[in-house]
Order: sequence, then C-alpha cells, then structure tokens
Amino acid sequence: MSQPTTDSTTSAAKSAQAPMPPRPNAVIRFFKRLFVSIFLLALAALIFFLLSERNARLFKLELSESGELTVLRGRHLPMGFTPWTPQDLQLAETYAPFVLDESARSGLDLNRVYDERDALDRALFDAHREAIEQRAGQSDAATLEEVVRLLRRAERLPGLSDDQKRQLRDLQIRTAYFEGRQRLREAGALLQQAISKLRLATEGEKGRYTSAAEGLLNAIQDSARHIASAVHEEAPLTPPASPKETADAPAGTSPKPSVPLPQKLEPEAPRPPDATVDAVPTNADAPALPSASESAAPAE
Repeated sequence: MSQPTTDSTTSAAKSAQAPMPPRPNAVIRFFKRLFVSIFLLALAALIFFLLSERNARLFKLELSESGELTVLRGRHLPMGFTPWTPQDLQLAETYAPFVLDESARSGLDLNRVYDERDALDRALFDAHREAIEQRAGQSDAATLEEVVRLLRRAERLPGLSDDQKRQLRDLQIRTAYFEGRQRLREAGALLQQAISKLRLATEGEKGRYTSAAEGLLNAIQDSARHIASAVHEEAPLTPPASPKETADAPAGTSPKPSVPLPQKLEPEAPRPPDATVDAVPTNADAPALPSASESAAPAE
C-alpha cells in the first residue's frame, strides 16, 4: 500500500522542480518594453544632437573687465559658449578680440544671442565704428596704426547693411585723410634730416661730393618748405555728420562734409564779339614783311 504513495510523491516533486514554459503574453510585453526603451533613447539622442547643432550656430559678445570685446560661439552641446577662434587666418584676424573704449560700450547688447553671422557682423561693425571714431582724431602714429587695423577688420565683415556700407565708405575717406597727413609729416621729417646731412656735406672742401650736395640741397629745399607749410597750416576739420543728422537733413540737401571743400570758382563772363586784346597785335597792326623781290633787289 505504501509503494503507490511514494511514486506519486516523487512525480509531484519532479513536476515542481521542472521550469514552466513562458507564456506568450509575457514575451510580447518584454519586446514591447524593449522597443519603447530603444525608441525613447533614440529620440533623446536626436534631441540632444539637434540642440547641439543649433547651439553651435549661435554667437554672443563678451566684454571683459579690461574692456576687451570677445566673440563667443556656442559649444557643440545643448548649451554653453566658448571664445571663437576660426581656423582660417583671415577670419581669425577679423573676429579677434580688441579693446573697446568706455565711451563706445554704451551701444553694446551683451545679453543678445545672435542666431546668424550677418547679425553678428552688424553688431561688430558698430563696435568697430565707435572705436575708430574715438581714435581717428589723434595724431600719434601708434593710434593711427590701430585705426587702420580696425578699419581693415571692418572691411572684411561680409554681413553689413546698406547704411553700414555707406558709413564704412565715410570711415575709409576720413582714415585715408589722416593717414595721408601722417605720411606727409613723416616725409617732411625725413626731408629735414636729408637737408641737415647735405648741409654738412657742403661744408667741406670744394669737390665732386660738395657740388653734388649743393645741387641736391637746392633741389629739395623748396619741397621741404612747401611740405612743412602744408602740414602746419592745414584747414581745421569740422566734426563728421552723424547718421541722425544725415537722416534729419531736409530733402535736397546734404550734411556738411568732414573736410572743407574748396570754394567754387565763378565762371568767367563771356567776352563781346568786338572786344580785342591789346597785348596781341592784329594782322592790320603788324608790320608788313618785305616781299621776295624787294629783299632780293640790290641796295643803291
């Protein structure tokens, strides 16, 4: 009687230890959860990539405590900026940091984020224009060199508006005037040095070099005198017309030029038809020339 009970107990233990086959509903739920997880991860990666691409196209201006204006570009991350250093040497020089005076910082919007380079170029041009106008009237060579460098940077900004292109042309004209005046001063100083050397050469005994020095001295003294008088007796400059004055000017008029223009000469009145010039004799007043027969006749 005990043998069947033992067999049933053994079979029940074996059936309890054997793994249950997976149900079909559990497999479907597993694959659904796996698919949703992969989809969410891919969507998160796509959003991260798109935000990084958009942030990498953004620009911003930063002003340091020392007054240096720096161009920042977005990192290749969803947020954050870093100083922009282009790989192209010309672009790197154009967008390199530069010092901005305190009076030229009022128009800067440091909180603005530029989503295109044209808008950045317009903001940078305004900063360059303010810096150039603050330095343009100074006469030392170092400041003039800095003005020319800033002007060359402004010329390479491609995203300027039509109004800014007109302002750039005005800056080029004024900077060319100050640069030409500085070069004229340098030429006058070099001529004075040359005159001093040539005068020293004329103090020796008469010879080939002494005569040549005297000839050169006579040739350049007048030029040096004219250059010196042109530099020291230049006409004062009027302040340039601001864009607001240009816009407020009445129709048909133009603002005052930066450099005074020469006075216009009055046209000469027409001469009456019967008027003659006393200095030039007419054919009737001119003495008659002897004819060929008279000149060939022998004198009596």
